[in-house]
Amino acid sequence: EHVDAHVASKPGTSSSGVNGIASHPDNGGFTTCGADGSVKIWEWVARKVQKSDKARKDKKKKKKSGKKNGDDDGGDDDGGDDEHDQVGDDNDMPTSEALQLSVEHVRTLQMDDECLAVYRVGALLAVALLNTTIQVVRAGSLQLAYSLYGHKLPVTCMSCDTDLSLIASGSGDKSLRLWGVDFGDCRRTFRPAHEAGLTAVTFVPQTHHLFTCARDGMVKYWDGDTGEHLLSLPGHGPEEVWSLAVSNDGAFLCTVGQDRSIRVWERTEEPFFAE
Repeated sequence: EHVDAHVASKPGTSSSGVNGIASHPDNGGFTTCGADGSVKIWEWVARKVQKSDKARKDKKKKKKSGKKNGDDDGGDDDGGDDEHDQVGDDNDMPTSEALQLSVEHVRTLQMDDECLAVYRVGALLAVALLNTTIQVVRAGSLQLAYSLYGHKLPVTCMSCDTDLSLIASGSGDKSLRLWGVDFGDCRRTFRPAHEAGLTAVTFVPQTHHLFTCARDGMVKYWDGDTGEHLLSLPGHGPEEVWSLAVSNDGAFLCTVGQDRSIRVWERTEEPFFAE
């Protein structure tokens, strides 16, 4: 199924770019944000679709012919079945109902500027705008809770810890900031966190440790409580690192970069010294 999630930003085009997507805590839907300045809430739905018996028979015939792999002689029985399937009007074929997973647009929040990233923080929704601010709204009412100011260039990535106490934001200004969820206060600033703009940030589950990656080709490991830079992983070389993800148990990390590689980093018991 193809859905035009965001409307055109310029006349004559059918849709605009989707810049961010965030799943909901209950896995019942997701939120998108786009270049048109809108934030849209979507829910998963199961729709009933009509499926004709003819379509199922055609599918079986294709599988059968594929198994024979060029056996043209087929026998009288196969020929009789084909002739029988083609008798009658296609519109008269009986139909049956099937369930198909789809999405339904529920609500829209229009922002004052282009939206670059979105992240769900429990009952809150953090939206990064082109004007360098982060607007935090209540997911239920879509009313503004507070705004986060401090980055000098637009925010490109966000994350939240497991206990919903900290929001991490990475920016094109090379800095990483930690914000308190309750009042939106800036708890800590890592500047510069990288030698180029950040592209992704994520917390290690059940901890305040976090990983970042950037266009400088580096993956870095941080302690959000002490502010220490713990480790650097230069596996992608000079190429940009675009995204990363940590396993639920924190046992391994996956990164992907401009060098067209996906790298898996495993946690070991070997001691290391903070850099």
